[in-house]
Amino acid sequence: MITNNGGVEMEDAYILESVRSPIGKFMGRLSEFTATALGAEVVKGLVSKSKMGAVPDSIIVGNVLSAGLGQNPAKQVLIYSGLKNTVPTLNVNMVCASGLKAVSLAAESIQAGNSDIVIAGGIESMTNSPHTVKGVRSFRKFGNVKLKELYDFANANGSADSYDLVDEMLYTGLWDCYSDMHMGTIAEKIGEKDGIARGDQDKFAVESHRRAAYATDNGKFRDEIIPIKLKSGEVFSQDEGIRRDTSIEKLAALKPAFKEGGTVTAGNASQLSDGAAFSIVVSGKKVKELGLKPIARIESYADGGIDPNWYGLSPIDSISKALSKTGRAIEDVDLFEINEAFCVQVLGVAKEMGISLDKLNVNGGATALGHPIGASGARLLATLVHAMRDRKKNMGVVSLCHGGGGSASMVISRVD
Repeated sequence: MITNNGGVEMEDAYILESVRSPIGKFMGRLSEFTATALGAEVVKGLVSKSKMGAVPDSIIVGNVLSAGLGQNPAKQVLIYSGLKNTVPTLNVNMVCASGLKAVSLAAESIQAGNSDIVIAGGIESMTNSPHTVKGVRSFRKFGNVKLKELYDFANANGSADSYDLVDEMLYTGLWDCYSDMHMGTIAEKIGEKDGIARGDQDKFAVESHRRAAYATDNGKFRDEIIPIKLKSGEVFSQDEGIRRDTSIEKLAALKPAFKEGGTVTAGNASQLSDGAAFSIVVSGKKVKELGLKPIARIESYADGGIDPNWYGLSPIDSISKALSKTGRAIEDVDLFEINEAFCVQVLGVAKEMGISLDKLNVNGGATALGHPIGASGARLLATLVHAMRDRKKNMGVVSLCHGGGGSASMVISRVD
């Protein structure tokens, strides 16, 4: 049992198992799966791997690009995975931090005594996110519309320029609505503030790919990845985005992606991706009752808020808050998983907090693996849990910044 600030004892929250899909490249091998279908495959694998016979009290699913998925994506994941349809479901959108927030909500419910077993994580298919057309209700108030119908109507009324196909992935997932800029454009400010040069970012990116390739080749991801069977019958079991042949020289040849004379490129930023990741969070009471063997304990979690113009540095706030709840300091943490939305952003956080790069994203990060936005927080957690077990490390921190100026962080400890 743990005690909150008011002196009230709360139930412990443990991670029984934590897994993910291999991460697919944008328009890549997981393109045939909707986000909900992919999530269901991972939940099936999670339940099977955990050997937990009990029915969960709820399932919480993080997702950002929900347009076109249909009602209640979390319920779809539940039903398609074969779990009982009487299990309550909850959908979470905290942009890039959605998957981790789902897990912290699971822990919160358990600590409050409202749940004993919760499946929580995130899903995203950036490939299958739709383009949308605003203003169509002036043509048809209700019901579907064929583009040919809209085209004919617009031409007949001289309003052809009134309708734009808006990329939902870009607009909802990657665009800051306050500054009307791409998130990458805003990230450039961190490099200017903290003196992080293009070469520093490229070097970090190359190392991310090297670490991810090494982890793949040496089985470091084996326990966290649920292989996905494709329609062709082929089994997809390794992350698709790792570039083994990348180099400082190759990255140096890339043009700035967002700003003339800038330092952020396609090579030192995260990849657009498809993926899903989930954990089973259980109470200490249920661990004893069922004789379960959890792999980690959730020590604390916290969210952060910041000026949207500095969204990438928000993990500084939430990591500090989460650690303060445990009475620990940065120096006490063995491993960090901080999302590599952009290399300049994670380097800024590491520099300002004094985090050793030797402890950071030891098996590579989103630069190499990819960033399926709604799933990334849960993916980072799965990677951290298994890296701690593999390296026999005791304390870890997972953190992500998110659009709009915020972040989510969690502190976990290894359970033998």
